[in-house]
Amino acid sequence: MMMNDESTAPAPDARVRGRGRRIAAVLLAVAAMIPLAAPAAYASPADDPAIVSTDDPAAQGDGEEQQEPDPEQPDPEQPDPDPDPDPEPEPEKPDPEPEPEPEPEPVQAEPKTTSPFARHEPVGVGSVLSDVIDVSGFPDDHTAVDGDEPHVQVSLWWWSGGANFDAIGTEDLFNDLNRPVGNVEPLEDANHKPIGTWDYPAVNGRITVGAGAKDASGKAVNITADAAGWYLFVWKFAGDDRAKATATRFDDLGHAHVVVKGAEQRDEPEQPGPEPSPTPDPEPSGGGTDGGDGEQSEDGTVVTTTGGGEEDTKNATDALKKLAAQKYSNGGSPLAKTGVDVGAIVLVVVAALAVGAFMLVVIRRHKS
Repeated sequence: MMMNDESTAPAPDARVRGRGRRIAAVLLAVAAMIPLAAPAAYASPADDPAIVSTDDPAAQGDGEEQQEPDPEQPDPEQPDPDPDPDPEPEPEKPDPEPEPEPEPEPVQAEPKTTSPFARHEPVGVGSVLSDVIDVSGFPDDHTAVDGDEPHVQVSLWWWSGGANFDAIGTEDLFNDLNRPVGNVEPLEDANHKPIGTWDYPAVNGRITVGAGAKDASGKAVNITADAAGWYLFVWKFAGDDRAKATATRFDDLGHAHVVVKGAEQRDEPEQPGPEPSPTPDPEPSGGGTDGGDGEQSEDGTVVTTTGGGEEDTKNATDALKKLAAQKYSNGGSPLAKTGVDVGAIVLVVVAALAVGAFMLVVIRRHKS
């Protein structure tokens, strides 16, 4: 059965309404997009560097881009500035004055004393006492320069020797328990008495105290032992700019005299040996003496000839050669100039080989 087309087609009003709805939807979408595009479309000329106001005369011209002036380039419309005046040169600083070198400290000599006696033998009561002091180390012109201390002092002390001094045998007087002790002068008491002090020139040489010898004032000094005990001489120098202060020890046996009861009384002091030189001559060194020539032997010994003739020189050289031959000929067949015996060397080598062979046998047995 056929159907009529007109009955199935939509009505014209319905089609018109459908189209109207679609157009309205499109317009609403367009209207919604307009506020988003408006800020970009109406942007301010100041925000866009490409937009230039026509009211700014500086922006008008031939269309070239405006350049800002270089601050470092001089402006042609401005006058040239005055050049800076030359700075005044700084005044030259004077060279600093060199610091003065410190003055060298004066070198002080060191006076020294010795005694020609190691010790003095005991003497009896009433004996004459004297002491001898050899002085060295002072400058040669000491006491001749202003400021030098002119004198040294020598003091004499008496020491009782202790409560049992009279009971001590002569052979025990110098034992450590009975002899004087201490390096400085003691304080005065019942057992220690100062006898006297004398001045002597502070120069090198020998000083004799007592036995009528004169002190620095020209007065003769005489000392007599009137009691048993020890008599001790102490030499001392106060010191000055050119020589150091120094003193002998109180217990120096070279300047200590012991007086005992029953010993022989002596009226003459002990005689010292010759006076030593304050500045001894240096020992000769080098070749020969008195202009002689020196000859060296095979063992390095120098034989000095002093004008005795060629025959004496030959005899001395032969004697040295014999001495050298004896020196290197002790036993067997020594090696040349070494004194080592060949037989001893052979014995050492044989012993070493025997020990090596024994060790080899032990190792082989251990492996087997």
